Amino acid sequence: MLLRPIVFGPILLVLLAFAAMVWRWQQDRSAAAAAREQLVSQVLSATTRAEPDPQELSHLATLLSKYPDHESAPDLLAAGARIELARNRPERARALFGARAANPASTPAEQGLGAEILLRVQAAGVSDASAATGMLRQAQGYAERAFEASGDPDDLLRAWQAASRLQDRAAVARLTQRLEEVGAESPAARLAQLAAQFDPSLPLARVDALRSAFASPPPELAAMHVLLLLQSGDVRGASLAAEALLLRAPGVLAVRWAAALVFHACALGQPEGSGERARWVDRRNSQLDWLLQYAPADDSRRPQWDTMRSSR
Repeated sequence: MLLRPIVFGPILLVLLAFAAMVWRWQQDRSAAAAAREQLVSQVLSATTRAEPDPQELSHLATLLSKYPDHESAPDLLAAGARIELARNRPERARALFGARAANPASTPAEQGLGAEILLRVQAAGVSDASAATGMLRQAQGYAERAFEASGDPDDLLRAWQAASRLQDRAAVARLTQRLEEVGAESPAARLAQLAAQFDPSLPLARVDALRSAFASPPPELAAMHVLLLLQSGDVRGASLAAEALLLRAPGVLAVRWAAALVFHACALGQPEGSGERARWVDRRNSQLDWLLQYAPADDSRRPQWDTMRSSR
């Protein structure tokens, strides 16, 4: 009886309708997945520019928030964290993505992002020295694991930054060598090499060329740039650069030390007993006080910092 047209016809129509519905559902699902992937790609592009557009970031954040799983899906959490980093809000990025990066199931790429977030949080300033140390060690571990999977020098650079801020000389030397092995001409390797060989008499053009290779020069490189500006005799340029860098990365020891040297030079350039000299002395001492509080107890520069601080 099923083969009779009067019976088979309606069944065939139902099957065809069902097949059409399944096909349409699959098409819609594929289109939605493609749109989602494109949005995540747009976020990555927008957040890796030298100067992200705040309006574009806000628009992308709004689009992310329309997804019902934006507070739980790893891809959307990562995209949201990248937007917060581009907005210079690393603590918000950490609140969004910190748990995911720490999850044993996180991917190497997610751990690489986790390392970047922790480095940015630490650079912005952490009042508890032991907490800052813990962040840096965690960031170094994340970054090294990410590099083992990616082979990307930028991941290894994050590990180098963490070790450098921890003043772990053995780890810095090991990571510098590894960066040279991976690609001696990469910006990451050149930065590590420059830090190992740094001398205030280096040509300013060498550092400027390296700075241009980064969309956002790491604080360690920016601090070297400040010192070379000072050495070149551009005290005003050095002071302006130091002030800007302090706003960006006050938690980085190299930044504080560079600023202290610049402000010390500014103080010495003013008449003794003048209000302008006193102002620069106060700015210098703020940096020295931070260094004396947060630098490792065995830092060999501590006597120099004490001597500088006694200078009026």
